[in-house]
Amino acid sequence: MKVILIAAFIIDPHPTLRSSSLYEVAVEQRAIDEIEGFRPRADRTNATLSIDPEHPLAGATLNGPLLDGFISVRAPQLNGSSDGPAAHEVRLVVGKLGVGFFVVSTQAESLARPPELESDLTKPLNEMIEIVSSVVTNSVPAQDQVSWRQVSLMPKGIAWWHRLGVGVKRGQEPKNASYGQVLRNGPDELGLLGSGFSVLWKSDPIVERECVDGIFAATEEWLVVDGVNLLLADRLSSLEHTTGARRAEQLSAIHAEILDVSVEVAIVKLLIDERARYLVAAERAARAAARESWSMTVEYESLDSRLATLRQLAEAHRNEVQSKRDARRNDLLFAFTMMAIIQSLLVVFDFLTGSNATLAPVPRVVYGVAVTVIALSVLAFGVFRLTGGRD
Repeated sequence: MKVILIAAFIIDPHPTLRSSSLYEVAVEQRAIDEIEGFRPRADRTNATLSIDPEHPLAGATLNGPLLDGFISVRAPQLNGSSDGPAAHEVRLVVGKLGVGFFVVSTQAESLARPPELESDLTKPLNEMIEIVSSVVTNSVPAQDQVSWRQVSLMPKGIAWWHRLGVGVKRGQEPKNASYGQVLRNGPDELGLLGSGFSVLWKSDPIVERECVDGIFAATEEWLVVDGVNLLLADRLSSLEHTTGARRAEQLSAIHAEILDVSVEVAIVKLLIDERARYLVAAERAARAAARESWSMTVEYESLDSRLATLRQLAEAHRNEVQSKRDARRNDLLFAFTMMAIIQSLLVVFDFLTGSNATLAPVPRVVYGVAVTVIALSVLAFGVFRLTGGRD
């Protein structure tokens, strides 16, 4: 049975949305120079076309592949052979969201065998990830690179394996795949797409390629959305064991960060939607089945809910800070108002007790000192309330 192994990984930093299309040629040329045996896909030659019916993603300048080609990886026992390490052709794809993929085709008796194959591939592919990351980052100026703020919470190296069995008889699918969604392309049912395991009931090179590209799109979407969810969960959990001034500082930082996060989420959704627009029938069907099987709707609901919760907490903190500022301003206005009233009283008092004597009578001095003390007390009270008396 033919088994297609798909390994996803994260590259960070990666080119910004506006600059990624400008550096495709530079990234590809550096990959040819620095990755031994790398050769670009020949079918990317139509990338200048607005729409290429055979490979429409080549025309998706906003979220088409940044790098797409083939490399050679040496891995032991990939086909169960005991002859030692051998070179195997691996497809390498890097998207403009910083998510990359390795695709390896091999033969296996069943889908239960791939975990052993994956263990043989993990080390050489993780080493290749470092090289690919270097190629991408060194091809793009620092000012045109961006780093997702959630990347520190995401896995290093291979993040996700997906196994696609080709030519599996209907009804004989592995249990993990049998729980998946039916892959429908118009009236035709092509196979099952599950979580980590999928099957195609018939062997068709075009359907295989399109199904793999559809899994690319769904996996890229899942990883990026999951990363944002991890970030939001981290920000919420950081508030659990903090109180008082420390929590206030964190909420202030979150309030400053929330706008940036919202912008990043909007950009991610834009890129994902743009990619989906260029998928052909089987690719779109594979993406739809994967999104259903992986509960992407729930992931988006979780993202929106966590983002809304953080916004509410940050806004409540902002309102509290503003309320305290308003109270202190009112206290200061009160103090100044009292001083103004006291000044008026002093004018009236001076008019009532004034005389032509060189030295004022004793009652006038006593009253003047008393009024001065009261005025200073009111001023001190206002300053105290303004500078933190309500805390």
